[in-house]
Amino acid sequence: MEKALLLCERPQDARTVRMALEEQGLAVDHCFEAYTAERLLESQSYAVIFFDLETPGAMELMRRTPINGAARIALTNRSVPVGTLRLGVKAVLFRPVKAEQVGQAVAGLRAKFAAGPQGHRAAEIAVEFAEGRG
Repeated sequence: MEKALLLCERPQDARTVRMALEEQGLAVDHCFEAYTAERLLESQSYAVIFFDLETPGAMELMRRTPINGAARIALTNRSVPVGTLRLGVKAVLFRPVKAEQVGQAVAGLRAKFAAGPQGHRAAEIAVEFAEGRG
């Protein structure tokens, strides 16, 4: 079973994201702080890393951590900080987060990776839908 790492200190958001990731067939490791997430990233591999940009230390952790093929999805309630895309972020979701948004983003990213370069537009469409632009 593929695994996802969820770094989010907000219980309501974490519950919504966790349920949506599990519905996508992912086993979820949830951390409330960057330190624990860093320990897990040192010892585990993940298909998806879902992190809250407002969690203290999350951005710094993503800067220091090699991507290693994991799809990164960010959650925020404000504008996206400069440099977020350089962290390997493939989708950004805005609060209030909904399970459908998470599911669409993950499904879109899976379609992209499964289809290779041709799948890029399918992933963009899924992300646009998840962000409410589609």
